[in-house]
Amino acid sequence: MHSFRTLLEDLGTICLNTVECTIREGSYRFSKITRPTQLQQKALDLLGVSLICTQ
Repeated sequence: MHSFRTLLEDLGTICLNTVECTIREGSYRFSKITRPTQLQQKALDLLGVSLICTQ
């Protein structure tokens, strides 16, 4: 069970990672959001927040 403060701390562990890789002659960079835990996803659902990142 979380308090509001600890829930915010837990949600604060979701982060946006930048991934860069080189394949043959090309270098590619993309961003990936960490996958939320079940509890984090439930909180996001209740808030109506989506973590879908479009570029």
